[in-house]
Amino acid sequence: MNVKLISYFLVFIMVGSAIVYIGASTQEQTQPAPQPTKEYEGYFNVQGKVVYKPFDNIEDALNITPPGILYATFINCDKAKNSVLENFSLHLTSPLYTYYLSNVKRTFNAYYQSGDNIRMDYIRPKGIHFSWTGMSTYRDYVVFNRTNPGGYIVVGDPIVFSQNYSLLCRTIDLIEDYNETSGISEFSRLFKIVNVLDNASYPIEVVGKYGDNEGVYYLGVRGEGGKAVRKAYYPNPTPELLDNIRKYRDKAIENGTFESYQINITDVEGTKVAIVTIVSENIEEVVLEPAI
Repeated sequence: MNVKLISYFLVFIMVGSAIVYIGASTQEQTQPAPQPTKEYEGYFNVQGKVVYKPFDNIEDALNITPPGILYATFINCDKAKNSVLENFSLHLTSPLYTYYLSNVKRTFNAYYQSGDNIRMDYIRPKGIHFSWTGMSTYRDYVVFNRTNPGGYIVVGDPIVFSQNYSLLCRTIDLIEDYNETSGISEFSRLFKIVNVLDNASYPIEVVGKYGDNEGVYYLGVRGEGGKAVRKAYYPNPTPELLDNIRKYRDKAIENGTFESYQINITDVEGTKVAIVTIVSENIEEVVLEPAI
């Protein structure tokens, strides 16, 4: 699988403008991806601060991500264990082994209108096994100038990487001071609504904006028995969005793509919320179905 697909595999379900292939069929995913490194703690040997922040879900990641996010994705392989998503999540993250020579257990990507992005990875075992050409310090954190891919990296739980040095520094500012405005601020009302309606734990999570960035949504994918279940939440959905989703549903029903495709409208403290639920044994179809 092309490593770049790890960054872009969820683009299609958010923008619906290009076909992105996972690179392996569901039949090929009946065996788990190889774990090339034994599981042990390891350590980061640096003369400076190391990042230690909660990194269990997309909310944790957004708390230390600069605002202005267009969309973001989070994969937690530990949460996918013992479910139909286990092999799927490993196939998505195992190519990142070449980035660190270690197993990536959780990965987060945030994308901006400018084309910049920030990524965070939780690896085990810990260690510095990537190539770098120099280093500097920012707020007592060692910033490595890494190669292949080129960019700037700070190690810890999670590792933080960006090709934009200024964006990386803004992230470190948030790590040092939660009082700074972070990416969570743009989605805080959304998460309050989702937490009222849904207490499930999702190994794959997405947040994004639509309609000239006026609308926001949350999407989660989890395993339930032998099937993948995807739930998406849209506070104050626009008529255009609902029309698009209904077209997707009608086409899916016509093609018999999913076992179930439901659209429900509810109210949460005066806010109209659209809830879209998709169920299928075909994980790829569930993940890649357009969301907006």
